[in-house]
Amino acid sequence: MNKRIAIAASKGGTGKTTTTWNLGFGLSLAGARVLLVDCDPQDNLRIIADVEESRQTLAAAIEHGKVEPTPIRETISLIQSGGRRLAQVTADAENFRNVAAPLKRVLAAFDEDFDFILFDCPPEFGRMTSVALSQANYLLVPCMATWLGLRSIEQMVSFIDTHARDAHIVGDRTGVVLTFYTTRKAGPELVRQEAKQIFKSRLLKTLIRERAEMDYSLEAHKSVFEHAPSSNAAEDYGALVKEVIKRMGN
Repeated sequence: MNKRIAIAASKGGTGKTTTTWNLGFGLSLAGARVLLVDCDPQDNLRIIADVEESRQTLAAAIEHGKVEPTPIRETISLIQSGGRRLAQVTADAENFRNVAAPLKRVLAAFDEDFDFILFDCPPEFGRMTSVALSQANYLLVPCMATWLGLRSIEQMVSFIDTHARDAHIVGDRTGVVLTFYTTRKAGPELVRQEAKQIFKSRLLKTLIRERAEMDYSLEAHKSVFEHAPSSNAAEDYGALVKEVIKRMGN
């Protein structure tokens, strides 16, 4: 069975979609076949990938029980969200199971086709994020390296620990990675030290530094590995790939 990672954060602007995109490409460079699933009605992964809108969406998968992913590179495919239709479908569903059950059947069909499935979740802890967590076996939480960013993620992880009983996410199956880290001032380092105390072994060693190459690569519809392979951004996401692989192998 493939390994499934939900990338989620209850706060917007943490680098969640950027992390999903570059983690997916990094895993591909490591030899994996990767499926990106956009669970966010903003449909940003499709925009970054620069592919046309399709009827083959996550919304359609939930409604009809099947979907054909869109290839975006040789070993990377995408299920685009469906935009507003996804929000409508999840809101209209009678209960959690009416969303989770058809998605589970759809993903089961890809067991032999992909090594990793990555879910890019909305910036809130709503129904779609809960569904993604129920299908994943690892949760990666990007946390902006600021005092307020840390507070938000601390609350989210605490909520998951006490409420997300349907998810297979417990203990060391959750990882928190600090993003937008800068050494220009002392604040982010103080946040990192506090994050160590709060999340303990869940805090990843990798730091995603704040670098302009990330924005430039997204604008070019590429990963940092393609756009700036010698950059600090590529180095950081390369380290994240290795650490995630190691943690999921345990």
